[in-house]
Amino acid sequence: MRRKGVIKCVMFDLDNTLYDSSQYLLGAFRLVSEHVSRRRDIGRSEVYAALVGVWKDKTSIYPKIFEDALEPLGLNVDVKKLASLFNAYSGRIMPYPDTISTLNRLKERSVKLALVTDGNVPRQTRKLKLLKIQRFFDAIVFTDEMAAKPSPFPFLEALRQVDEKPSNSIYVADNPVLDFRGPKIIGMGTARILRGEFCRFPKYEDIDFEVKSLDEIVTAVRSYRRSEERSR
Repeated sequence: MRRKGVIKCVMFDLDNTLYDSSQYLLGAFRLVSEHVSRRRDIGRSEVYAALVGVWKDKTSIYPKIFEDALEPLGLNVDVKKLASLFNAYSGRIMPYPDTISTLNRLKERSVKLALVTDGNVPRQTRKLKLLKIQRFFDAIVFTDEMAAKPSPFPFLEALRQVDEKPSNSIYVADNPVLDFRGPKIIGMGTARILRGEFCRFPKYEDIDFEVKSLDEIVTAVRSYRRSEERSR
């Protein structure tokens, strides 16, 4: 079935959607490497290279980056301490070049904006402050406070906060593995942006369309057509 809809709310993911998350990851890995190097007889660069290697091989959603990177080096470290350091990183990070202009253009069109993001809440909150973009959003939902993606509940909560229907809303994100099942099953539109560490992953059925820049989302808001087939 092909139908025309009016987009009144655009929801965004954060990491690799509104900014390049490698900025945070690499900075946090440097912080962790310095900590480990000071306490163990090993060079900082060796620890850093091991962390980056596991991340590139298994992506940032892999839960045992520290263990897989440091155990082969013979390092017995406090993983909780390293995770705390990683989450506390506060170095400079910048939005993608098209982020601020897109958020401004959507606001000018009276589109409601929401953010739904996974991850440690203080860490994700700090990212928003460092990026200076929290002011744009009418609702910000941290999935760690309720249910992680691909659960639909964070999206339902964001819709409740902005008082909008799923059929008039779209979620923009980057990770085809986690990001789109939740919004899709409640009737939202889904747009995948092809950038970041997951850009080479195949397209999944929960993705309505793909874009290469956020500018294309503004175009979609002006004239949005969504094609979907449902089997009952």
